[in-house]
Amino acid sequence: MDKALLTRATSKDDTPTPGYLYGEIARMTQHSYDTCIKVQDFLISRVKNKHHTIKYKALQVIKHVCREGRVDFKREMQKHIPTIKECLQFRGTPDPLKGDEYYRRVRESAKDVLDAIYDTDNQPGLGGMGMSARIQGVGATPNDNAGGGSGWSSKIWGGKNSNDGSLPPPPMAGPPMGGYNGSAPPAAPYGYPTDPNQGSYGGPQ
Repeated sequence: MDKALLTRATSKDDTPTPGYLYGEIARMTQHSYDTCIKVQDFLISRVKNKHHTIKYKALQVIKHVCREGRVDFKREMQKHIPTIKECLQFRGTPDPLKGDEYYRRVRESAKDVLDAIYDTDNQPGLGGMGMSARIQGVGATPNDNAGGGSGWSSKIWGGKNSNDGSLPPPPMAGPPMGGYNGSAPPAAPYGYPTDPNQGSYGGPQ
């Protein structure tokens, strides 16, 4: 675990966290389960910090890692939901220039983190394999070929258990139409039409 990188990503200065650090931390969790938990524990300790900017930045990092990091990170975050919920009530002395803005953004980030934890549609990287483990073709998932399927094909034509009668039936294979593995119609002699009634002279003989 790169503690210096995590500290820089959750510093108390008001400058935004560089975007590339989110990706670095997400990849850090892919190294091992032990590293993943250490990263999580550090980020939770930063969420518990009283400084509003440290809280805010830590929540932003957690939200990103829940979506892009190791799947264990998102699952283990459920143990820290009470800590995140406490941030929903975070308030303090209004800033002379920005008023409640510093505290409002912490509350909003806490909501985003809870949404990321409970989001079942957006699965993070699987184990140590990252996002590449989920890419098995456009719209494909490991269970698309089992049961009714939930990929693009079942959305277009309906799955095994689909009762939607508004969709057209899938295209059916017809008889061979010639060419490969089919029988082509007999060809006419060169220069003559196939049908003797086509192309012949119909005037007086």
